[in-house]
Amino acid sequence: MQIAAAVLGLFVCPFFFASATVLIYMLRADVGAAFGGRTGAEAAKAEGGGAADGTFVVTIAITVVLGVLSSAAGAWAYVRLMGR
Repeated sequence: MQIAAAVLGLFVCPFFFASATVLIYMLRADVGAAFGGRTGAEAAKAEGGGAADGTFVVTIAITVVLGVLSSAAGAWAYVRLMGR
């Protein structure tokens, strides 16, 4: 469900970079193993994963701020254009 929402977000919202970051993170082998999506050798290989979680949190925070700023810039431009 989260992957589907991220794919939809790539096309319809200003949070494009946040959606792309979620897709990249969710498609990693260690994350798939944590959600039960991988078994056997893939799960064993992913045992050492989780090191990128902090980087993911920081990246999501930055991309959400960029989305908010782009939304605010779009709203400001709309108000300026409609006010004339």
